[in-house]
Amino acid sequence: ITSLAQRSRYENCSAPPPLFEEVNIVEKGGNYGWNVREGIECFSPETPTDPPAECPDYTPDEVRGGEPLVDPVIHYPQRVDDEVIGIAVIGGYVYEGESIPDLEGRYVFGDWSDSFAEPTGSLFASPIEEYEPVAGRSEDELWEIEQLTVDGGVDGELGRFVLSFGQDHDGELYVLTNARFTDGETGEVFRIVPAEEGESLETPDDSIADDDTDDEDEDDDTDGDDADDEDGEDDDADGTDD
Repeated sequence: ITSLAQRSRYENCSAPPPLFEEVNIVEKGGNYGWNVREGIECFSPETPTDPPAECPDYTPDEVRGGEPLVDPVIHYPQRVDDEVIGIAVIGGYVYEGESIPDLEGRYVFGDWSDSFAEPTGSLFASPIEEYEPVAGRSEDELWEIEQLTVDGGVDGELGRFVLSFGQDHDGELYVLTNARFTDGETGEVFRIVPAEEGESLETPDDSIADDDTDDEDEDDDTDGDDADDEDGEDDDADGTDD
């Protein structure tokens, strides 16, 4: 199982952002439909933000013999009613541990964040279902997505950017995170455990949100220095006149 995601900062590149995130079961020789399909939706490079109504389920006969395209098992939009719900899907693992029975046999994954300005990564779980590698699937045929609540977290979330997942020999899962994606030393690794065994998460001190406060403090200091200089110059001028 793997995820396909565009992780560049969209405002700094010429290509338009994708509209959907997807998770695929990758098999040797599989054709996953790019660039005529995005997730289970149609796609056109000429109108990337306006999906066409129809698209092929097979390649043309002259392209690899007209082979079938393969839809993902998980698909979700980046926006719903102009509200961003995710930016980049982060692939995970099927849970094979014993500490959380409710996750047994589920595929656990995440989304990096729903904002570049705030670390608001999400965790999800999907039950593994029978999979048929074809195109033209409806949303009802995809794996269900359940958002996991982080008990003791920031509004039920990690309050971090989700970077990756890890799995140990016992099948337990770990989440690799940070609070900044540009600089700083905010990397943290969390083990996913039952709510009663976890600890409350505090907002990282060195997060992007702190930048706004720091900038305001710098502005205040600058204003104060300017005011002192002006007062000093006025006093000196008065003394000279006397």
